[in-house]
Amino acid sequence: MTRRHLVFLLGEQGLGAAVINVGINAGIAWLAFRKLAEVPLWGAQSIVLDTIATCFMLPFMTCVISTPVIRWQVSTQKLPHLSWRRLEHRTLGRLPPGTFRRAVVLGLFGLAISVPTIAGLALAGVGPLSFQQFVVFKALYAALLASFFSPVIALCVLGDIPPKV
Repeated sequence: MTRRHLVFLLGEQGLGAAVINVGINAGIAWLAFRKLAEVPLWGAQSIVLDTIATCFMLPFMTCVISTPVIRWQVSTQKLPHLSWRRLEHRTLGRLPPGTFRRAVVLGLFGLAISVPTIAGLALAGVGPLSFQQFVVFKALYAALLASFFSPVIALCVLGDIPPKV
């Protein structure tokens, strides 16, 4: 792995994705919950349902959007191919190679992550959050998810692309 790969994976895909997702998810929270003074933990419009949706949609949409972008970056030589073979990596090698199938699997993994998150909120006694507190929670939680999923997705895509001869 080259220095360019590390900068891309940790900087652009890790930190960059976190920053972008703070803004995107703060905006989503504002649009979806702006009429509420408080956002309850449970219910039809709640912290729990929003967390479940975010845990699935963030990795799913990140995979769908970033995969063709990264493939384009490699094909135009803006980013070097990363020579690793999917079958050699015990964990990442198990992810499906196709964009949509990989997005679904990562979204389901995100759903699995939502379980301990929700359990932690409930066990911590988190009650309703003010609208402003909820926007901050959603934005920071999405940043955390993005900083994990985006580099993983990028690494998978870089390993999928055969080098040009």
